[in-house]
Amino acid sequence: MLVLVKLFICHNIWMRYFFGFFVFKECNALEEIYLSHNGIAKTEGLSKLVNPRVLDVSSNKLTSVDDIQNLTRLEDLWLNDNRIESLEDIAEGVSGSREKLTTIYLENNPCAQSPNYNATLKQIFPNIQQIDSEVFA
Repeated sequence: MLVLVKLFICHNIWMRYFFGFFVFKECNALEEIYLSHNGIAKTEGLSKLVNPRVLDVSSNKLTSVDDIQNLTRLEDLWLNDNRIESLEDIAEGVSGSREKLTTIYLENNPCAQSPNYNATLKQIFPNIQQIDSEVFA
């Protein structure tokens, strides 16, 4: 039996059409998922996963974060270079891993221009150690 722990599907523009249909439910051992530069507009199908620690959906066309509330082991989240406007949406979308998340990248999103950006993220994620390229640990 093949066990997939890391998945790299970066720079595959065709993923924007197939992302919602991609079969993640059979990938229970997945710990790291890299889906940057794919033109993805919505995160779908990820809620079936139980083990991801790293999720990279940077440089896509995301306006919000959906379907990842169940990722309770998520430690690193890369959302930079998207179109996300609201830090409140981030708080809701990542609520399952609020205590576990240590690294988040949101730079080059409209929400990164929010007043008190770092302070707000530190409130949302009490164990955060890195916001964008700034390390606090």
